[in-house]
Formats: sequence, C-alpha cells, structure tokens
Amino acid sequence: MFTAILCSAVYLFLFLPNLQIAQIYVSGANRANVQAIEDIGWQYVTKNFMKVGDWALVSKSIFLADTQEIKNEVLNSDAVIEDVVIEKKWPAKIDIKIKERDKVAVFCQGERCFYIDANGVIFDELPAKPESGFIVRQSQDYETADISLGTAAVRDDLMASIYQIEKNLKDNFQINLTEALISTPTRLNIITGEGWQIFFNTGQGADMSNQLTKLDLLLKQEISSQTRQALEYIDLRFEGRAYYK
Repeated sequence: MFTAILCSAVYLFLFLPNLQIAQIYVSGANRANVQAIEDIGWQYVTKNFMKVGDWALVSKSIFLADTQEIKNEVLNSDAVIEDVVIEKKWPAKIDIKIKERDKVAVFCQGERCFYIDANGVIFDELPAKPESGFIVRQSQDYETADISLGTAAVRDDLMASIYQIEKNLKDNFQINLTEALISTPTRLNIITGEGWQIFFNTGQGADMSNQLTKLDLLLKQEISSQTRQALEYIDLRFEGRAYYK
C-alpha cells in the first residue's frame, strides 16, 4: 500500500500534466537574442529519464526546474546581459527577466572598440572605431591583456568616476568629453570637446568628490566660457590645490 502511494506521488510530482511547464516567457531583452534565451530555458527544464528507440520518458515538471542553473547559463550566453531574474509562475510557466548593460561609453584598445558599461565591463564589439563620441582608453603600458566580451576592461570604481565626470561637465557646464585616457594606475586624463584637458588623481585614497568640487568651483568662479577658449589644462591631482593654464 505504501509503495503504491509513493509511486503515485512520484508520478504526480514528475508527470502531472497541469504541472508540466508549457511556456517560457522572456522580457527585457532588446539586444539579447530572445530565442536563444528561451532555448536555454527549455534545455534545463526538460528532463529525460529514459529513452528506448523513438520513445522517451520526459518530464517538464515545474518542481524540477532549477532556476539558478538557468540563470547561470543565460548570464554566460551573452555579454550584453548584466543580470537575470528567474521566476516560477505556478503551475506551468517560467518567467525570465533580463537586465541588459547600459552603454556608458566606448572603450578602445588599438583598433578594437567595444561598448562599456558603468562597471567597466565590455559587452559589444563595434565594427569600426567611431569617428566621434566619448572614448575610454588606456595608455599602451597599461592596457588590459584580456579584452574578451564580458570582462572588466576598467576598474569599476574608476569607470564610475569617469561616468560621474562626464555627467557633471555635460549637465552643469555643457562641456562634452571626447576621451578619457587612463594614463597610469594613478592618473586619469580627460580631454574635452573644447580641446583642453583635466588631470585627475585616481590613486588609492584619492578623493574624487573633492576633485570634482574643485573643478566645479573653478569653472563657476574663475574660468569663464570665454577663458576656456584659450585654456590648455586643469590639474586637480594635488590635495588642496588646483592648477590651470
């Protein structure tokens, strides 16, 4: 009797029609391949227990779907995908919610260029180097050895600082940037669309907020838009001081 009950329970757990996954729904994928993501989902919800010739004993029970396994495979499938949330929608549906990486800038190394996100991760290679726009690059002595898709080409804290600098200058002073050059591990050179540069200290313990405050004060109080036409650089690397020429 107990064996019969156990077998019935196992059968219901594995093969009850109402609990077989019938739909995998993908949302949030604009650049990622929706069909490829769905295929990964079906691959990991389909469990083959036995196969004899053309006959197979297959279960797609929602109980057996490993959401963490699906998440890991989807994350590894495309560098444009930053995060994935998998939800079981009882009784027979799986929701896959995709968060794609935002294009913060273009990162170039040699002739190869990629979109880069706010965490410094490169995720989509461009067919050619853009003729305009904001480019992040590193000096030849400081180039990243591995620039494969999905890897961090720039430290996340440094990329956050670059993004903050760009946004601050554009929003508050209508100054566009053309390039961020990571000159050394402790120096960042920003080139503006007006042709002058800004030097930042990015070494350990350097206070980027303080450097940005100094920059704001200079541009508001000492360096007018007319003065900027002849400006060569602003140097913010030294604590408590700012130099410009």
